[in-house]
Amino acid sequence: MSAKIDPNNLPPDHSAFNPKAFELELQTFQTRAVFPPQTIISFVAKIYNNYLGLTDKHKQTFKRVIGEKIKNLNLGAHFAQATFLDKTTIKEFPNFLAAYQALGLKLESTLIDRTINLIKDQSTKWSTQKLCGVLNILQQENISYKILGITVAEYIENNAPTIKASSVKELQQFSKCLLNSGHFNLKAYQILAEAAQQMLTNDKGSNQIEDFAKLQICFAKANFRDLKFSQSLVKGLKEKVEVLSFKTVTETLRSLAVLRITDLALTEKLTNVITDQLAKSPEKNWTQVIANAAWCLTILNEDLAKIFLLQSMSAIKNEGNSVFGNLQLHQTVVALGVRQDPFPIKFSLKDQEKQLSQVNGFELEVNNTLKKVLKNLSVRNQKGNKINVNQYQNIDGVVVDFVVTIKNPDLKLIIECDGVPYHFINRQVSEGHVGNDILQDKIFTARGYSVIHLNSEEWFAETSGKIKNKENLLRRKIAEVLRNKRKV
Repeated sequence: MSAKIDPNNLPPDHSAFNPKAFELELQTFQTRAVFPPQTIISFVAKIYNNYLGLTDKHKQTFKRVIGEKIKNLNLGAHFAQATFLDKTTIKEFPNFLAAYQALGLKLESTLIDRTINLIKDQSTKWSTQKLCGVLNILQQENISYKILGITVAEYIENNAPTIKASSVKELQQFSKCLLNSGHFNLKAYQILAEAAQQMLTNDKGSNQIEDFAKLQICFAKANFRDLKFSQSLVKGLKEKVEVLSFKTVTETLRSLAVLRITDLALTEKLTNVITDQLAKSPEKNWTQVIANAAWCLTILNEDLAKIFLLQSMSAIKNEGNSVFGNLQLHQTVVALGVRQDPFPIKFSLKDQEKQLSQVNGFELEVNNTLKKVLKNLSVRNQKGNKINVNQYQNIDGVVVDFVVTIKNPDLKLIIECDGVPYHFINRQVSEGHVGNDILQDKIFTARGYSVIHLNSEEWFAETSGKIKNKENLLRRKIAEVLRNKRKV
């Protein structure tokens, strides 16, 4: 009697696999009226294991023949059963999902829901490796359910010792899941950062510095910063910048800017890598790369930004640039005070202006209060004086909330309404965002404006007794700007 082959432990060169034999087995499987859940899981997982052993040529045939037959099984109907997956073994489930992806089949919503429930209900049985394998599959399927982020955050909190023994790639996978789901859980991020920091401190991650840099990039996109991890990473990056890929270099520079991590030595090394790459391939259009780097350097170190931008002028192409790239370059040139400005904004600024329908309650209250304050402003009584207020004016691609101009004293004032959810809580930083508050304030200053930032938390604190009068708050801020103007 020949030895029985374990389908879950096939050799890499499983060339003896016969797709036709599997067709017959699948046909027998199709004739059954009832499909026990465990049988389905095991069977599809077995198919996937055999699939891995095929040559590329045979994979295409297998994908067409077996994939179509699995599709005809209508497994989605079985996923809807209330008791389905309750007794599924964790060992086979990742391969079950991987089979769908490998065979080009779309994951049914019922299967996705059951997967999330399985992670939640049997969290203690999942190893980080198995769970990250499933998360990776869901990630490639563009699954970004908030409930998935909540479930993974709970898993991280409940399994902190296990998480701290994970690999850095697994930490990345957890971070990506939280980020893509839109669910921010401070405790979960802190556990991930602590695990990463311990790896770096113990020198276990010295050969994986790029993976740690990518983890920091994920943190930056969630606007999460852990001081100890950042310090350990900066130290490691300064020693091994040369091993990073060019993409990781540019994204790491951006993460430093987003998280306000100022280390001149590291910033210079990252900038030198970018400058060297521009020199090696002068025929390429590096405009977007230069725009991103200049944006970051303007926030991190103005002197370095000016040097970089002037040195990179020759690598900037006038054609084939994105609207966003031109806008970034335009803004950095203005913010840095570089006189040469070859980057006109190619689109109508009116396209970015806000519609009245988008006005929120905070801005509406400020608008009404501002009218009252300006009406009683002492400078209004001066002979020949004039005060104008414009809302949603576009200044170098930045749509500002309010612009106040006063003839005497000559004053141009910008009032920005900074809502707490957007400006002060760990918000996700969009890669396509025009710029952050620091860069915008530099632009405003370069154009001769004074700037007042109104924090919505401070503004609405009147109800809790922190301030007595919103008019007084706004009046004090404007009066301070006027006093500073007179001193100049």
